[in-house]
Amino acid sequence: MLLNLRNRLDSLPVWAWGCIIFVISIIVRLVGVNGNEIALDEPHTLFYSNASLDFIHSMMENENNPIGHYYFMHGWIRLFGHEVWVLRLPGIIATAFTGVVVFNIGRLLSGKAVGLISATMFLLSNFIMVFAHEVRAYPFLLLFTALSLYFIVRYRSSKKTSDLVFLGLVNTLLVYFHFIGFIWILMQLAIFVLFYGKITQKMVIAYIITLILYLPGIPHMLNRFLYSESKGTWIEDTPGIDMFYNILWKLGNSPVAASLFILVIIVGLVVAIRKGEYRIQLTLATATFGSLLMIFILSYITPLNLDRYMVFISVPLFILLANSSKNIIDTIKLKHFNLVYLVLPVVMLFNFKWFVDNERELDQIGNRTKHFINETEGIVYVHPDWLLNRVVFHVDEDVFWSWETFKEGTKALGFSAVNSISGVDNSAEIPRTVMLIDGALNQDESGNIKSRLDILYGKADSVYVSKAYSLLYYSR
Repeated sequence: MLLNLRNRLDSLPVWAWGCIIFVISIIVRLVGVNGNEIALDEPHTLFYSNASLDFIHSMMENENNPIGHYYFMHGWIRLFGHEVWVLRLPGIIATAFTGVVVFNIGRLLSGKAVGLISATMFLLSNFIMVFAHEVRAYPFLLLFTALSLYFIVRYRSSKKTSDLVFLGLVNTLLVYFHFIGFIWILMQLAIFVLFYGKITQKMVIAYIITLILYLPGIPHMLNRFLYSESKGTWIEDTPGIDMFYNILWKLGNSPVAASLFILVIIVGLVVAIRKGEYRIQLTLATATFGSLLMIFILSYITPLNLDRYMVFISVPLFILLANSSKNIIDTIKLKHFNLVYLVLPVVMLFNFKWFVDNERELDQIGNRTKHFINETEGIVYVHPDWLLNRVVFHVDEDVFWSWETFKEGTKALGFSAVNSISGVDNSAEIPRTVMLIDGALNQDESGNIKSRLDILYGKADSVYVSKAYSLLYYSR
């Protein structure tokens, strides 16, 4: 009976496997779609995606991220509304489709078993689940990374110019959705050299297409780089060598998995070299760790040492791990090797989560703020000012989604966004009650504001502190 089942599964066409992987991925990711409130940078993305297209274009001068995801979400919101699960559906679909592409890359390189194990590990990664459940550009970073690698691999057998044209178009989308895509494009050149032995004039077609189509985005990209250089960011800019281990830990769900990853990769590479069949293994290893090394080096020039910027390496990493497993299994000639393939996925499964708590508690902040607004006529100071739209989303969604009247709406609710002590001193009058919502990274400025309120009101009546924010209540 089991043999019968295995034969039937082996006989399934590629498109059927793709559909199975896609449907399972959608179901698994939908389970925890409402597990977290809208938090972190999601309100920022939604707030500006809801703006007019002209404003979205003009704000790019000082925005951290490229324009692509804002345009996409602008259209999505207009078409489908703004229920939480609807807003997160693009990320779920993108990561589910990425799993299908990962399967096909592994299948083209080393067979169906490698493709299936690669897609399974991609599905079980909690770190991938985080981004599947966020309204951010990272699911698309994963998708376009996978698609670009797919067209590079497929070109090996097809030799069709159309694959290079598709590669150029996908690379264009990649860099319009996230700047880190430029690192992956540079790594593609190394992949071409290792996988094909050289870069031909025909292969350059893909990068000419990307260059031409990205010309409108170059000023924004340069401006963002120069801004980071001159003013810096909150990102730690001096990574340690532990950066490499930490990202494997996150993608594998546990330190045990990370250690096994390293062991399997090293043994798989040694086996491949001894067999003289190392091109695929070396190419995938270079794509994975070469990308990390480039981020490591560039982090000393411009801030890039952020784990989410490294999530795209999961695409070549999981294929590398599955291919390494195949090399090891083939060498020791295990009869029932299919079960051995499951070792890494099973280790990941032990620590798998349907959703990963973002620990921001913005819903609690929102409830406490609503209570304060309803019970008093005081002012709610929000520091720094970029935190305002995050709080307002959980206090009054009607105000949040009313782009044209947002300022008037927040003022009517009693909000005042401040960046320094002057924002407190410039109030027309000193209200009887005040709430301060503080989420600053600049603790000195936070201290100044709190000290000023202490002078005006005396010590805070009560304090509520979450992992990311603090609420202070003052009255006189």
